[in-house]
Amino acid sequence: MSRPPQTTEAAFPFTAYDVAVDRDSVASWNLGGDGTGFAVQLSGTVDERWMRCYTLARIHTPAFARFHLDPDKKIVWFAGRSDDNAAKIQPVLDMLAKLVTAANQAAETDAWEHWGEATV
Repeated sequence: MSRPPQTTEAAFPFTAYDVAVDRDSVASWNLGGDGTGFAVQLSGTVDERWMRCYTLARIHTPAFARFHLDPDKKIVWFAGRSDDNAAKIQPVLDMLAKLVTAANQAAETDAWEHWGEATV
């Protein structure tokens, strides 16, 4: 009797990066004459690889320079104008979402490359 072929699933050493901007978590505060500060929560896995990719994307793309990451609290904060409100900052949140997506893609690519090198 022959046995049917068995398959096994590969065990990946990382989780897919799915960090996202929680738009419902936007908080604001008055910065006095300097405008309004905003903070937004991130969801998903924020590890060292992801933070490095986020920082590199932020440094290399001038449009992303305003977004400051607090990895301990998993928030991003940025400054706005004194008359900005939740509706007016939606385009800013769209830009932040692009940064987060870029960091997700770069972190996942880096993880795959690292994983592939480790198994060769």
